[in-house]
Amino acid sequence: RFLAGIGVGGLGSDCYVLASEFIGPSWQSRTGNAQAAIFAVGGTLLAPVALCMPGWRSLALVSALPAAAYVPVFLLGVAESPRWLLAQGRADEAARVLLRVGVVNGATAQGTPPPKLATSGGGGGGGGAGAPTSGRDEAAGELRCGAVGRLCSTAALRRRTGVMVLCWFAASFSYYGLSLNAGNLEGSLHANFALSVAVEIPADLLAGWLCDRVGRKITLAAAFGAAGAGDAGGQ
Repeated sequence: RFLAGIGVGGLGSDCYVLASEFIGPSWQSRTGNAQAAIFAVGGTLLAPVALCMPGWRSLALVSALPAAAYVPVFLLGVAESPRWLLAQGRADEAARVLLRVGVVNGATAQGTPPPKLATSGGGGGGGGAGAPTSGRDEAAGELRCGAVGRLCSTAALRRRTGVMVLCWFAASFSYYGLSLNAGNLEGSLHANFALSVAVEIPADLLAGWLCDRVGRKITLAAAFGAAGAGDAGGQ
């Protein structure tokens, strides 16, 4: 169970970050919330699957099969993060990934040579002296110096980091509290669980739409307000 928890937690965060890196800013809010909606679809489908399983061990095994089958697809079909490659000084590999992205998107012609990228240290990745330094190179330098420490390097970053930590704590506390409370409700445990997860699907899609219409801060504040009012009213 401990290893499963580590795997699920790491998979969710890494997939979200990696997918967002390859998506343009104009689509990130919608695709990010669409990923969360897909998570909710899986949770909803888990209830009927659990009905057919004789015990939790069988259910855990069956639910692990899609993730296991996805491993070779992920390793062979998904490119490595260009940002991470730059942070490791592997500028040539990062350039080839970015070139592939440009060709698939139609922004770069087939056969175009990879762009020249320079790491912040200027070595190891083939960027070479005199190669142009981009925003990605600066980000690579930040990662080398310790991205976590930089979150507390200024008053503004400390304030924003603290707010985001509090937001994630409150969201996780409420989300998993409500999901685990499905066993205390009257009626079918499986139906209660499926419904408690299924309501997230329209909420995620609506949040993605609102983020582009009214902004992230207003959407987040309204969502927390609605969640708090609902939790208080349900007592």
